[in-house]
Amino acid sequence: MEEKEVTTPQNEEQIEKQTEGQIVESAEPTDVATESVTDAENAENGKKKKTKKEKKSKQEDLSQYENLSDDELYAKIQTDKLLKKKKNRRIATIVGMCFAFALAVVIIVLAAVPVSLKPRFIDGGFDQVKLYPGTANADASFSVGTERYDEFMKIYNEAFSQSYISAIFNGSLFTYSIEENTESAGENGTQLPPSFISNNSYFVELRFTEPQTFTKQNGGVFHSKLENRWWTASGINLQFTTAYLEVKQSEGWQNVNVYVVGYYPNFNTSGSLNETDPYDYYYIEVTVRANTNLIYEAWDDLCF
Repeated sequence: MEEKEVTTPQNEEQIEKQTEGQIVESAEPTDVATESVTDAENAENGKKKKTKKEKKSKQEDLSQYENLSDDELYAKIQTDKLLKKKKNRRIATIVGMCFAFALAVVIIVLAAVPVSLKPRFIDGGFDQVKLYPGTANADASFSVGTERYDEFMKIYNEAFSQSYISAIFNGSLFTYSIEENTESAGENGTQLPPSFISNNSYFVELRFTEPQTFTKQNGGVFHSKLENRWWTASGINLQFTTAYLEVKQSEGWQNVNVYVVGYYPNFNTSGSLNETDPYDYYYIEVTVRANTNLIYEAWDDLCF
């Protein structure tokens, strides 16, 4: 005999719960799909509303030309063109005025802010100063830490101080002329510049206690045209301890000569420094822009 499955009330409850669970699970994806459809419909409705607004705006723009005669229509179009041009001119004028104002502010700032044009290699820090009135005999000599030295440094700094805009137009802000020659500065590099003596030019001797590296205005190390393979391999920089600054007797900003006594390494045939004469001393002529007449005007006070 076949056995029949008997459904008890308890089994009926379990079946109902399982059925409800399946219905709930199957409903979840449907909700997600419904949300996606709703978002798409909202986006589509937004586009339609925007399109309707644009059409309505265009219709309103066109409606103002309805019921107009040809002459009135032409006058209306010309008037609109003129108003549009006037608006564009007004905007261009405002932009131009803003640009002109900004440019004026920049020019005023550049004209007011000073910049130092002192050559990088004699920017300061020298230990002794001597004043020569176009002869081999110094009128005055003073060392760092003295009152006269401080007075000289104040005038010295002022002689190289100029506004940014003037320095840019003069072309003296970023570089200066450097010319090497083989004119000897004497056996020990102590000979005064012959051209200053022969021309009776006032000049100032700036002396450092320790050797200084000769640099360009941008701070980079200057490499000599006389540099050979031994010099390059040694890693020795061109150095100096003495520089001579020309003092102009005429007023104003002008080209000023500076003679630097360079220490040129003297190598022997084996590539090492000569023990007897390790250096040769030659002048390096540097041309800078300055108003050294300020030093000349204060000469008597500094020598007093």
